[in-house]
Amino acid sequence: MQRSLVFLLLFFAAFVSARVKPSEAVVSLGSGYITGRASSVFTFAGGLSLVLPSGFSDEIDISLSGIYARDADYFLPENRAGKYYPYVYGLRLELVFEQPVSKVISLTGSGGILLLNDRTFSDVNEWGSGLGVSGGAKLYIENTPFSLGITASYGLTLTATTPSYSLFTLNTGYNF
Repeated sequence: MQRSLVFLLLFFAAFVSARVKPSEAVVSLGSGYITGRASSVFTFAGGLSLVLPSGFSDEIDISLSGIYARDADYFLPENRAGKYYPYVYGLRLELVFEQPVSKVISLTGSGGILLLNDRTFSDVNEWGSGLGVSGGAKLYIENTPFSLGITASYGLTLTATTPSYSLFTLNTGYNF
């Protein structure tokens, strides 16, 4: 049953064209803090975002983002035997607002819903839902489809183990 469902989805995905074309794809790397039922942990973080036109306003876009943040000690060389490194990962669906400051610089802000998996302890595997907000600045590189940016983001879940994160990231975007 599962194989036929996967085959059917792949078949339709191959032959059906999208009605909404993405306007931007963004890769983010940075650091910050995560917390669950324990004290905050310093982390390195990464993310991918796909920005789509909202269809109801030229000034508002919709962003679907994936985030991953893990204890910074995980990335340092050491003996890992018997150690656990906390992490969280999740998805955000947000409305994105962009305010141009000049021809190549703009300020961005977003807010929306968040679904976050708490893995701060080895025996914890809980999904929580809540809210995510972010703000930052973007620099468009002239005569190219690329942009660079810096973003501060905060996510807070209101269910399960109430995991949350605070991240500062550097972003590279490709505008379609």
